[in-house]
Formats: sequence, C-alpha cells, structure tokens
Amino acid sequence: MIEIPKIPIIKNTILKFLEKNGEMTGYDLLKHCRENEISISPGSVYPQLKNMTRDGLIESKEQGRKKIYTLTESGKNEIETIRQESSDVLHTVGKLRLVINCDCDSVPGEFKYGMREMLESLGDMDWKDMDTLRCFLGKLECVRNSIKKYIDNSERSGETV
Repeated sequence: MIEIPKIPIIKNTILKFLEKNGEMTGYDLLKHCRENEISISPGSVYPQLKNMTRDGLIESKEQGRKKIYTLTESGKNEIETIRQESSDVLHTVGKLRLVINCDCDSVPGEFKYGMREMLESLGDMDWKDMDTLRCFLGKLECVRNSIKKYIDNSERSGETV
C-alpha cells in the first residue's frame, strides 16, 4: 500500500522555496505566498520556521534584525523523501489512469466510468460540504458495486478473477 505524504502545505512551501532560492527570510516567504495566492499568516509562518529549525531541517543566521534561513542536509533529505513518496503516488495514479482509459474488454466499462467520475469529483472535493461528501460516497458505492458485479458474474461463469 502506498502512503500518501502528510506534510503541511506551509512546511512544503518553505522547503521548496529554500530549495529553489537557497535562502530566505520569513518576510520573503510571506511575499512569495501572497504573489502565488497562498493564503497564510505571519502567525503560521514564524512558528513553522521555528519548528523546522528545531527539527534540524533548516538553520538560521542573524543579519541585522533579520533571520536568514537555509536548508540543512537533513532538510535536503526531507525534500528527497517527499519527492520519492510523491513519485510513488503519481506512479499509482498513472496505473489507475491506464485502467480507466484502456480500450480493452478485461476492464468493465461500468468500473472505468465510475472510477473516472469519482476521481474527477475528488479533485474539487469540499470536505466541509456534507452534500458533496454524500455524492462522492455514492460514486464510491457505484465503483464498489461494479467490482462486486464483475466478481459475481465471473464466479457464475466459472472464470477466475
């Protein structure tokens, strides 16, 4: 089973920003987030920088009144770990796409259609909207039923699944 990386968006943003730019201040990050329409407050940034420094992912040096942050070796390793985990997830999604889009008789059309519908709605999921969640659950149930129907039909006809 593939584990989805669980990294806060702010931590990921800091790591990627530092990887690309080499160094930054908290203000540089806030400016970058504003320019890229990432809604984040100073009250979130500075504690995260402090935690990441404590965890050894970044280090800081004083430059006048500013703190300049840079990646540590541990931070670079963290980026590689995240990149590898993301690659594993993308590989799995690629396989799923192949199954959904294949023009073959071995994959039931009902399953392909249900998976496509489910994945499309997942991208726009509002996890606070109960109606949206119920609709998504219905799509999951359709996929489940199509697999169950395929298994039942195969067992009735004596095929091995």
